[in-house]
Amino acid sequence: MLGYKKEFFFGIYEKSDWIVSETYKRCKEFQNIDEFKDELISTVSNSTTEKKILLLKSHPQLTGKISIKNLTKESFNEQNSVGLQNCSQEEFEELHSLNASYNKKFKFPFIIAVTGLNVTKILEQFRIRVSNNYLEELNEAIFQVHKIAEIRIKQKINLTEK
Repeated sequence: MLGYKKEFFFGIYEKSDWIVSETYKRCKEFQNIDEFKDELISTVSNSTTEKKILLLKSHPQLTGKISIKNLTKESFNEQNSVGLQNCSQEEFEELHSLNASYNKKFKFPFIIAVTGLNVTKILEQFRIRVSNNYLEELNEAIFQVHKIAEIRIKQKINLTEK
């Protein structure tokens, strides 16, 4: 059984602690971290479309020039770790152009688990995904949200075990 209180996991979903709270309310205990992650996914999957869209909209845009006032500490660290703060002027302009096209088409920010990527790979994915249809991109964005949460869970657990 996991020995963590729900508050320990707050922040794994960007400004959406309701996911952790509802999962803990629905499932009184978890045998292991994989079961916990599966139950978090179930909580989101079983939520309304409106809640899913709000979850997506809680994420910041990838801007290239990071403004700490708009980001959670987790998002700031993730974006900063892949070099978005130091992107070239050309990359910066492309990010803004892609953000504008993406937001106009989908009405939520482009979401990608940036950990392990670099600016070039992020831009490649951005160019591909802006061509998706709405349902494909909604599903991909939700998948990326869960991927981000999984990375954050591992980071939280690794920090407490040291």
